[in-house]
Amino acid sequence: MVCQVYQKLHAWITGKLASNNAAEVSQGKGAYARYKHIIAACNELESGFANRGIIALVDDATGYRADKTKEDILRVIAAYMSPNLLTLTKRFPPEFFEEIYRIHGWEYRPGSVKHPQYVGHFILKHIYEPLPPGVLEEMKNRLPKNEHGNRKSQLWRTLSIDTGIPHLDRQIGDVLLMMRLSADKKEFAVYFERMFGKQLQLRLQILNDFKELTA
Repeated sequence: MVCQVYQKLHAWITGKLASNNAAEVSQGKGAYARYKHIIAACNELESGFANRGIIALVDDATGYRADKTKEDILRVIAAYMSPNLLTLTKRFPPEFFEEIYRIHGWEYRPGSVKHPQYVGHFILKHIYEPLPPGVLEEMKNRLPKNEHGNRKSQLWRTLSIDTGIPHLDRQIGDVLLMMRLSADKKEFAVYFERMFGKQLQLRLQILNDFKELTA
């Protein structure tokens, strides 16, 4: 129930921040400042639901065997991946790129599909890395780079419709919201670290343990 209310609040704030009306943008920022602790808590809860089979296993008190950890991680990876490349429409809205350009102080040209190489690194760090441990690595394995350093398609097309894509869309929405709230890239970095810093540290810990198990 709480997270249902949060989803409505999230949509309301996002709508205000996307407005061309300065008063509504200010109203959206004010609401976020007031309820950011609730938003952060619900994000952690939703992330916990998505990763509950993994996160519990890193606690020594759980009593799981090492091979069970490996099995659970592989099961989550399988749930997130699609057997074939998806042919869905674009996942990243134009506003997402517009906000990346704005917080970095770059000139944005509407309609342009060519972006600086750094934009790819930005998406990798802030969109794909927060996915469950092993998912990004499997995405890269399924779409390896060619001799020119390019992939034949976008990484998100390897995700499954029922699990991977919904998580991806939520991550895009959260990052877009944080960018809209930020005056520049430094302020965005603070928001991102506050919301996903602990999650990324845990992800790295789990992934390192997983690599040891599969070595």
